[in-house]
Formats: sequence, C-alpha cells, structure tokens
Amino acid sequence: MVDVTLKRNPKKPEIMKKIFLSAAFASLIFTFNAQDPWSTNLNYGSSASNPFKLGTGDPNDLSFFTDGVENMTLTKEGSLKLNSLSGSASDFVYVDEHGNLMRLALPYTQTECFNISPPWIQGGNNTALNVIGTCNNVDFILKAYNNKSVFLKTDGRLGLGLNNSAPSAPLDFFDGINPNNTDHLLFYPDKDGVMEATNNMNLNYNGTGTGGFYINEGSNGTATTKLSIVGQNMLVDASGQFNGWISSGGDIYGNGVIQSSNIYSYAPAFMAHNNTTNTNNFLVYNSGKTIMGSQTGASNSAWLNINVAGASVPTNALDIYDQYTNKVNYRVKSNGEVYARYVKVTQNAFPDYVFANDYKLPNLKDVESYYKKNKHLEGIPSAAEVEKDGLELGEISTTLVKKIEELTIYTVEQNKKIEYQQELLTKLQEQIKEFKKVK
Repeated sequence: MVDVTLKRNPKKPEIMKKIFLSAAFASLIFTFNAQDPWSTNLNYGSSASNPFKLGTGDPNDLSFFTDGVENMTLTKEGSLKLNSLSGSASDFVYVDEHGNLMRLALPYTQTECFNISPPWIQGGNNTALNVIGTCNNVDFILKAYNNKSVFLKTDGRLGLGLNNSAPSAPLDFFDGINPNNTDHLLFYPDKDGVMEATNNMNLNYNGTGTGGFYINEGSNGTATTKLSIVGQNMLVDASGQFNGWISSGGDIYGNGVIQSSNIYSYAPAFMAHNNTTNTNNFLVYNSGKTIMGSQTGASNSAWLNINVAGASVPTNALDIYDQYTNKVNYRVKSNGEVYARYVKVTQNAFPDYVFANDYKLPNLKDVESYYKKNKHLEGIPSAAEVEKDGLELGEISTTLVKKIEELTIYTVEQNKKIEYQQELLTKLQEQIKEFKKVK
C-alpha cells in the first residue's frame, strides 16, 4: 500500500502566498478590462486612435487629492471645481506672476492702473473704481463693427468720426464715411464757446444740404466774418456788416422779432453802433424805451428820445411823410417847433356852464383889479410859468373858451344897455324938438 499522505513542507506558505497574490493581480487586471495601469512617471504608447484616458467609468465625480485633502473635482457633468477658488460671492479670476489662479474679490478698491484690474463687462461693473482706458502713453480707441470711430488722445482731445485719429481741437467731429469730405467741425472750450469748421458750416433745416444756417471763414477760435440765415432773414457779409433783411445801411426789412435774453430794463435789447464815431445811434430797451440819435448827455425819463445835434438853424427831428400826397403832414424841429395840418384835442369837460342861469360872472371891477395886480388874467398862466412849464393845449383852450364865453355875455349885456340908452336918447331928442316948436 502506497502512502499518499502529504507531509508538511516548511517553504510551502511562502509559495502559496505568491500564488494567491498572482491570482489576485490577474483578477484585478481582468476586472479593469485589461487596461494598462497609469504610471506615476511618464506614460508612453498613446495614439490619435487610442489616447490615454484617466477618469471614472461610472456616473461619479473624479476627485484629486493632495496631502489627503480634496482640492480639485471634475464633476460627471464636466464642470471643474477648484476648492482654492471657492467663496461666498462671485468674483473675477486672474493668473498671478507664478501661474497660479487667484480670486479678485469685489467690490474692487485698488487704485487706477494697478497690475491686477477687473475686466469691463457688457452688463456694467459693480466696482468702486469704474474707469476704462489706457494706463500708458497710448490713445484710447473705440471700435464699432470693426471700425475705429472714437479716439481719445493722451492730451485729452477727442476725435469723433470714422478714422478721425488726429483731432485738432478739444472736440473734433469728422464725417469719414463720405470719401470726398475733408471738413471738420471743431469746438474750443474757452469762455466764448467758440465753434468753427475747417471749411463751410451748414446747419440745415431739412437735411438736403441747401442750408438753413451758414457760417464761413475764421480759424483757431477767432470771430467769424460771414453769417447767413437762409431766406435772407439775416446776412453778414465778409466786411462784418449786415445785409438782406437787416441791411448794411442799418435798415430793418423783414417781419421777424428781435428778442434779447437780457432781463434787465436798464440794458439795451437792441443797439445800432457807429464804429467811426464810437456812438450808439439807436437803442431799444427791454422796457420799451427807445433812444434815436447819438446821445451825449444823460437820458431823460421819456419813453421815446430823439437826439438831434445842436445847430444855429433848427433841424427837422421828426417827419411824418404822406407818400400819397408827397407832403410832410407832421414835423417836429430840434428847437421844439411843431408843424401839423390838423390837431385834435379831446377834453372831458368844456365850459358850457358859463351860460347857465345860476352862473355868476366875475365883477369887472374885480377883473380889472386882478390883472392890474398880477399882469395877467385870472386862470391864465403867467409868462414865467409858460416859459418854465409850457402850456397844456387842451387846458389852455378850455380856459380861453371860458373867457370868450364870459366876454360874450359881457358884450351882450353891454349891448342891451347901449340899445336901451339909444332908445332913451331918441325919445329925448324928439321931446326937445317938440319943445322948440311950442316956443
């Protein structure tokens, strides 16, 4: 009989351990579909058709750990989360000089032109320092549809318009769309608010180019020498004089309104000035007061002042001329003389009361006593008063009519006495005749 009993071999446990580990490793390789392990060193053997793959084959995230701490996660949806960038609010991310991704916390309070600045976003920034531009000696340019249209120069000049990269004024407008146009509209921010164009300037009322407002000549903020408003409502020629509706001779033709923005009544709203004599020959104030002619003395309180130069022979200060009859119907001379063809004075009260039955005529002895003492009739101003204050035509006419009416009554009464006396005298003469006959 053969003895098949296995005797114990002292080296058998080590051999069995190796066999078990080999079987387990083979089983692991079979479980992972016979994929190659990922080496901690460089891996070789990838190709375009068979690239290296690192990740999960099940619907779970892939996490990356360092020093036992999860620092990066690739979610199953494809999002990449970096725990070092986590926070309580949305912020900007930047790369520092070492290549690290860092958070740029908001609100951003750093100074201008800092090395790390937030980007300018389309919806608007929510930062304490909303500045957009350049921090070096380079112009700031804005583009639209890939065309450069706004140029902010380093010295502050602004050029608007297609390719207007060299503005010659603080504000320079240019139409770069029309290839035949080389004109610029320039603005100078001085105290006079000068606006000028490199050629003609048209402010059109209908946009057809025919022009409603036209300025020509002048440069670098100097005064323009030509101004035209279409329709000849106003025209200033190259010499600086008005033509058209307001002519070079000072005649005003159109039916427009001259309006002043000066609200003070003591300042003229319209003035015609003679540069040769340096005198103001026509002034109209906001209050309505008008002064005509050169005024050398102080203005009086009259609403209309006509100043005429003094002369030995009085000059005509005001004429009203009838073009139909070719005659001057009214004239005022510089010495105060007035010529008129017809004068009508209206009076509220006229002395018809003189003829009333209860009107008491002044006693002729009292009248005589008054004029002997005062050298003028009662109710009539004296020569000194007339020389000082003049005469009120309506009042003096009324007083004279009153005196005429009183004189008329005196005359009538006196005539009655004369007729009565004549009648007595006739009777007395007849009695004398009869007496002589009897003798």
